[in-house]
Amino acid sequence: MVNLDVREFSQAIINFINQSPIPIEIKRLCINDIATQLEEKANIQIEAELLARDQAGADSQEQEDIDELVEDSPKDSVEK
Repeated sequence: MVNLDVREFSQAIINFINQSPIPIEIKRLCINDIATQLEEKANIQIEAELLARDQAGADSQEQEDIDELVEDSPKDSVEK
């Protein structure tokens, strides 16, 4: 998303809320509830991304360890 998309999305939400005849306190309570739900979902997504990044790092480290073992292993000197 580019900055303009974010601004337009935000403005559309503000316009929708402002057009509603619901009392301002009810609007505020609803927005706080929505923000809490979105934060929980964002935290879950962040945890999943961290887990994936850590797993990718562990896989990369394991491959580096294998490569290092292969390089350091004695060469077979079988002569025919």
